Amino acid sequence: MTEPNLIVTVYNQGSALVRERRTVELHDGLNTLDILDIPEKIEPATVTFHSLDEPDSTRVLEQNYLYDLGSDLKLLNRCRDTLVEVALQDGSVLGRLLSVRPSFSSGAIMELMLETADGHIITMGINHMQYVRALEVPSDLVKRPTLRWLLETNRPGAQRIELNYLTGGMNWRAEYNLLLSAGNTSFDLNGWITLDNSSGRAYQDAQVKLVAGDLQRQRRPQPQRQLGVQHFVSYARMPDPVEQREVFEYQLYAVQRPVTLAQNETKQIEFLNVGGVPARTLYVMRPIYPWNGYGNRVQSSAVAWEAEESAVQTWLEFSTGVENGIGKDLPAGDLRAYQLDSDGAPVLIGESSIDHTPTGERIRIELGKAFDLRGERKQTQYRQAGKGILEETFEIRIRNQKDNETVTVAVHERLFRWQNWTITTASHSYTTLNAWTVAFDVSVPAGGETVLSYTVRYTEV
Repeated sequence: MTEPNLIVTVYNQGSALVRERRTVELHDGLNTLDILDIPEKIEPATVTFHSLDEPDSTRVLEQNYLYDLGSDLKLLNRCRDTLVEVALQDGSVLGRLLSVRPSFSSGAIMELMLETADGHIITMGINHMQYVRALEVPSDLVKRPTLRWLLETNRPGAQRIELNYLTGGMNWRAEYNLLLSAGNTSFDLNGWITLDNSSGRAYQDAQVKLVAGDLQRQRRPQPQRQLGVQHFVSYARMPDPVEQREVFEYQLYAVQRPVTLAQNETKQIEFLNVGGVPARTLYVMRPIYPWNGYGNRVQSSAVAWEAEESAVQTWLEFSTGVENGIGKDLPAGDLRAYQLDSDGAPVLIGESSIDHTPTGERIRIELGKAFDLRGERKQTQYRQAGKGILEETFEIRIRNQKDNETVTVAVHERLFRWQNWTITTASHSYTTLNAWTVAFDVSVPAGGETVLSYTVRYTEV
């Protein structure tokens, strides 16, 4: 299989690694080689160059990145000692540009100094200027991003060369569409790779690879654009359009056909298409607490609050295992859940996001508030039982207004007052989720109400 001339490996943190192979003509001795079609957001320090045909006979003496139009400051510095026109609010001034003073903090233009035709020297601040027009454009002005090498070779003629470099302005993320069955027990899922290219260059017929994982880089990731997708497909088995591989501690997804990425384009490629994935619906009640942790000792803990209404959240849980029909690692991304109404039209029922999730792991996504379930939480007792000992009792009422469905609600209670706690009495059994949270499973009949109560004791020792 012939290796592609252009490979673009995109990371989901705002950058891409580009590998290009080209054929160039070189003559004996010193050569100046310019490559023009490179991205504006290239990271020049990452560029590497070598000859594939004559690696021992062709060497790089100098490597330069040129782009005079990259900023106003750079352009005007190239136009020093030439004639410019400065437009002001009440006219314009012609003169020879002597200097450009930048701001020390931002690097933006702060002031220009001109010599007028009558020999006067004037300065103008940026606040008084509308625009500056260069009347004598330098003949060697570089109008496009350019990589320039000074090469030496003793093997003249055509040579194949390879370039590698990192560029910003490239990003990808996963977008998932989940179609939940009428009984809420299974779903169909398709996933899309959403590619954004604002690097300042188009990539024609490239082999595209995508790396999922939290790569350590010494700069901030660029903001991510989001694109909503509402597209449901049939689930006949088709050859995988995207191949998954492992690289170091990351997952790599290789698109199995050439892809063209236009400048300022958002492109989507399907990489996942499965149906009938088993799932279960969970109902979770998590009250809001006034403290995040053990900020006060037991004696100074404030009396709790009045009775309050609490919403019950709806979650969907499933596994990415082979036995459930997925059998793939899922890269992080946004997930939109739909369900068909009685007319067969999809209705959005919730949005969430997932982290990078390997095969065989369970995923829980929060879809929103349950319409027919309500909870009420009330403190019924609060007392100082002794020095460094505090007891309080809570009563939690859960109402189920569904017509014919009994539900189980997981009530998460955070025992936030102190690190030493004991539940002395409880109307329902519970499990300990972590050092400060317990979960009660409460069954609530259709059209009915269930009351959960428990007492917790906090001690300082």
